[in-house]
Amino acid sequence: MTVAEFESRAAELLRLIHDKLKSGSYRLKPARRVLIPKAGSSKKRKLGIPAVMDRIVSQSLNLVLGEIIDPTFSASNFGYRRGKSQHQAMRHVQAMVRAGYEWCASIDLRNFFDEIPQALLLRLVRQYVADERLVTLVARALQAGVVVEGVFEKTSKGCPQGSPLSPLLANMVLNELDHELERRGLRFCRWADDFVILLKSERAARRVMAGTIRYLEERLRLPVNKEKSQVTGIKEVSFLGFQLLGGKIRVSQTARTTFKRRVRELTRRNNPRSIDQGIHELN
Repeated sequence: MTVAEFESRAAELLRLIHDKLKSGSYRLKPARRVLIPKAGSSKKRKLGIPAVMDRIVSQSLNLVLGEIIDPTFSASNFGYRRGKSQHQAMRHVQAMVRAGYEWCASIDLRNFFDEIPQALLLRLVRQYVADERLVTLVARALQAGVVVEGVFEKTSKGCPQGSPLSPLLANMVLNELDHELERRGLRFCRWADDFVILLKSERAARRVMAGTIRYLEERLRLPVNKEKSQVTGIKEVSFLGFQLLGGKIRVSQTARTTFKRRVRELTRRNNPRSIDQGIHELN
């Protein structure tokens, strides 16, 4: 296929998508479900691979909604936002620790992306978007379903991972938590569904953790993994693969162990990959 032929077919595809969106007849296809390894665990993460046209539509929705919604996000929210990074998030935590906030309430959300109530998502979208056609399109994206080993499954709850739209929608849900924490005058840092709340005493941290869990479960209907949630000194917490020791940012022991294991796997003598391939995969 020549470049001219490719450009012509791409333009034809975009016209088709435009016409269907304008008429309100666009329907997203079920995503293909695959399981990928979960970092630091033997468990698998669910990932949906959308059709090409659906990916284009979802990315377009992401761009449009992002311009509207992102300005409302908290300054303590660093995940999946343009111009934000994990290093900025850790420096944010470091500044709080140096100000005397050395106790941490770390709360783990159980299967966050799979458990997000879709009714809550659509209610939040309507707070920002007046055009019901756009809300309907988001609803169709959420309820398109998945294909697991050739069998269709409904998606009556959750937000499909793998879609360009899912990080924004997830951020929108936990933006409610961010503003609640700010209303209470609390200091925190969040990256997607990973977040820590920093306080000056163990007693305050335990009180805040109990209140935050109630808010998550009763108001947002998000299940909390209480076994993995904890109150501890900040130096005991691994956040985004880092730890704060003596007020200084260090790569966590878990991240170092994982990195060393991966280097050994990629550099063993009987590894068929070239050195360049190994370095690329490690990066």
